[in-house]
Amino acid sequence: MDARYRVILCEDEAVVANMIASYCEELGYDVVKVLYGDEEVDEIIKNELPDILLMDINLGEKNGLAIYNNVQQLQIPVIFITAYSDQENIKRALGFDPAGYIVKPFTKAQLMVQLNLAEQKIGTRTFLDVDTAEGHTRLAHSEILYLEAQRNYTRFVLLDGKEVKLRGALKTFQEILPANWFMYIHRSYLINRLHLIQFNSDFCLLKSNVKLPVGRSYRPVLRG
Repeated sequence: MDARYRVILCEDEAVVANMIASYCEELGYDVVKVLYGDEEVDEIIKNELPDILLMDINLGEKNGLAIYNNVQQLQIPVIFITAYSDQENIKRALGFDPAGYIVKPFTKAQLMVQLNLAEQKIGTRTFLDVDTAEGHTRLAHSEILYLEAQRNYTRFVLLDGKEVKLRGALKTFQEILPANWFMYIHRSYLINRLHLIQFNSDFCLLKSNVKLPVGRSYRPVLRG
């Protein structure tokens, strides 16, 4: 595994939580938080934005399914941790299309299989994970209005008017964003075609009343 995927573990039994966290670390994952259910679990998940969630269905006095329901829009692959006696909740859990579920007690090898399945779902997310001066940030593809090249940096402009400036060439980000969503209209601009309202040979009009210039060599692509 080239990168250490970030994992949040939600498990209210301390002994079990320590065992699972140890398994994860031994398998090459970075356990950024272990949550026992007495915290604001969903808020911590939203702030930390892990790559994978390990969520006990019965998390102390809280229901792990209800917590995941509050964060499922983040599209973080989840592995539900269950007990044999929890058949009704297992059926409900499957309705969330989890990356997997695992029944206690389990071995490190069984956990590895589930984590590998979760890894496959990471690549299908519609988010771009970046590190800024403010910390780890997740940009939803659908919320990106356009990108602008600025020397050694790329400026991301979002639908809500916010901006994020990241070190790296525009082409670098173009290569990791979905090609069916993002297109060049100018050597300095990459737009989200979902937010394109109209265009002519000189400019594109995007949502939020944003007008950007069209490069001559990019006009055929727009017309196509």
